[in-house]
Formats: sequence, C-alpha cells, structure tokens
Amino acid sequence: MLRGKLLTKDAFSHSFSGTEPIATEWLVEVAYFLIYTKLSLLHLALISSLFTTLAFFLPLVFIRGDKILKFMIASWAVLGSANVLAVGARPQNSSLVFFSLLLLLLFEFSKKIKIIYLLPIPLLILIWANAHPAYLLGITLIFLFLLTEIFYFLIINKRRITAKKILVFTFIFGLSVAFSTIKPLNLATKLSNYGEARLIIGEYLPPAYANVSGILFFMGLIYSVLLFIDLPLYDKNHLRNFLLLLGIIYFSTLLRRNVPVFFMLFIILSLVYSKEFLGKMEIDKMAKKFSILIPYLNLTVICIMIVVILTKIPGNFQTILKNSKSESIYCETLKYPCGAIEYIKKEKPKGNMFNTYTWGAYLVWVLRDYPVFMHGRFPDLDVLHDYQKVTSLSPEWEDILTKYQIGWMLLPRNEMLENVITMKGVWKEVYSDDRAIILFKN
Repeated sequence: MLRGKLLTKDAFSHSFSGTEPIATEWLVEVAYFLIYTKLSLLHLALISSLFTTLAFFLPLVFIRGDKILKFMIASWAVLGSANVLAVGARPQNSSLVFFSLLLLLLFEFSKKIKIIYLLPIPLLILIWANAHPAYLLGITLIFLFLLTEIFYFLIINKRRITAKKILVFTFIFGLSVAFSTIKPLNLATKLSNYGEARLIIGEYLPPAYANVSGILFFMGLIYSVLLFIDLPLYDKNHLRNFLLLLGIIYFSTLLRRNVPVFFMLFIILSLVYSKEFLGKMEIDKMAKKFSILIPYLNLTVICIMIVVILTKIPGNFQTILKNSKSESIYCETLKYPCGAIEYIKKEKPKGNMFNTYTWGAYLVWVLRDYPVFMHGRFPDLDVLHDYQKVTSLSPEWEDILTKYQIGWMLLPRNEMLENVITMKGVWKEVYSDDRAIILFKN
C-alpha cells in the first residue's frame, strides 16, 4: 500500500527473500490497512466486529421463525464461536459473511427454484477468492447443491426442476470456478504448500471443550444431528443438508477456526427444522406463551453488553482514543515484545535475525529495516522445516543458524530453546523482560 502496488516478490524476510508471496487475503488486508491508517485501531476493531456480526445476523433476518427461537439460536451461535472470534480483526472473519450469504442464496434457490438467487454467486466467489482462501469451501458448497439437483432430476422427480434450470445452474457453477481464478497476480500457485505449512506450524488446532464456548459447541453438534432424527433422509433437501452438516462437523472438530462456520450452518438448519423438532416435544406451545418476554430479553442483553463494555474500558479512555493510531497501543493490546522492539530500534543490531513465527508479521510492520526469518506468508517449505528443527532443538539446529548467518535472536521467555542456547556459551543475553529475550552471537 505504501508503494502503491502489490508485491510480486517477498520483501520481508532474509531466509526466502525474492520468492513469490502468498497473498490470498490481499483484498481484506488492503481494507484493514486503509481503516487503520485513515481512522484508528479502535475503528478497525469496531468495523471488523460489525462485519462479523453481519454473518450471524443475515439468517435471522431472511429465514422465518419464532422470535424466541431466533434469540436463543443466535445467542448459542455467538457464544459458541467466542473462542475463535476473540482473535480479533482477521481476514478469515470475512469468510463467515461470504459463507452465510452463499448458504442463504443456495437454500432459497433450492426451496423456490428461481434462477435469480444464483445470479449473484459468481460475483460473490470473485470477491471471496481475493479475500480469503476459504472460498474453496464456497465452491464445494455450490457443487454439492448442483449435484443434488442433478441427481434428483435424473432419478426421482423431473417435474420439480427443468433441464434448462439445471443447465443454468451448471453454467453458474462453471462461471464461479472461473471467477475464483481471477486475481491480480498468480497468488494461488502454492496453496497446497501453504496448507501443509499451516498444519506444521500448529496454527490449525482442534476445538477446546473445557470452557463455555467449547461446551456450547459440543451441545450444538448433538442438537444439530438430533434435528434429523425423525426426518425422511430420502428427501432431497434433508439428505443434502444432513451430508453438508456431517462434512462441516468433521472440519470444525478437526480445526477450531472452522467452529464459526459450523454455527453459520447451525443457525440456518435450526431455524428450518427446530419448529418441527421442538413441536413434537410441545415446546413450541410453551414458546408462544413466553413471547411477551422478548422485549425484556432484548433489553437484558443490551444492558449486559453495556456493563461488559464499561468494565473492559480502562479509566483513561480519552488517552486511548488519542493514541489509538500509535504502535504501542496495538503492541501492548496483543502482548507483542514491545520492550524488545524498542531495544532493537535503539541498538540497531547487525546480522540476520531469528524470530518465532507468531511474532513474524508484527515484526515486519514495526521493524521494517530488519528482515525476519519467518512470517505468516511464507511460501518456502524448506525454510519452514529448518525453522521447525531449530525450535524443536534437533541435532542440527546450530548448523541451521550458521546456514542462514543468524547474528541475533528474538525469542519468547521461558522456552527450552532459550535455556539450551544460553547454556552453550555461544550466545549471550543482551535484553530480557517478562515477554522476550534478545540473544547476540559472541
């Protein structure tokens, strides 16, 4: 953004400098950069939160259902996703909105068989493909709905949908796939390596079940499966929705970052099926009796939100507003090695840096004169494997540091790597605090 063009070569590291970057999130990152620089970090957090909320809000608006039920399902979904949403403003949050929109369009088409619901899909995929790599989930979703329509047209009921509409749907799918390849640069050439790298680095972790969000997620899994317990799965919609649910459950239990995606589907399926499911237990009649409580429930939630916000805001709010563009506010908020960064700026160490992956992107931003060893857009698996050998203290870790001519290291405190390195006598500690340690090579 500062140079007015997209990078075609990595300019942030010394270990794989000059290689092709992987920037599948460039569109959202540009938007975030403009909001941060033109407004502030607080504005970025607010706008990102509102955008993420939109993903949960859309199904509640466009799908009919009891207000009490909507209130309960929405609260369930938001609280169940809290562990993942707490990471803040990230490009992956945009995928929740795109996924929610796409689900609504496909469900509406499946229910009403009107082509108008398919027309926005290629444009949606085009934007999604430049915002976050989860657009592949969208392509898969379209294919599943198309496959279902073709199967039932050929085998079960030819009168429900015409061959012409099947052809149009197929064309829309092909157009969406084609649009997903439209990017300003060849940014998706190494997505397979990128996925492998993320799995190695451990960013993709399973959900945690030992807290409120984890318990609600587990309960959501059980409830969503129970919705289908008495439904005839030979029906096209029921079978497709059940298979889609099983697929999303698999990926959400595999990777915690997919939990909000599960709850996007959970909201829609709950609104579609809960009335019939709960009606069999006569809960629907009870809900009608308590519908008078809706305004009071809404007021209670608003009051709780106000109390939470007020207790979370530090006393000197004006100071935060005044300094919300400063790097120190952002650094302290996310607990980066702020003191160590100030030391580096003052002392200007020589030689190549070795840093941990989790700090890489922030170091790129605040230490622009110091190429990092590792950052989150790494396209080189060989470098990643070397990084893993150093951090796991493989027998060749010292040879790897020599290979990359590492002159100093910025590491988190209280890690085995720090203890072993300082015992060797080759590295000396020049700075330390409760977050980080800086080691210079003797």
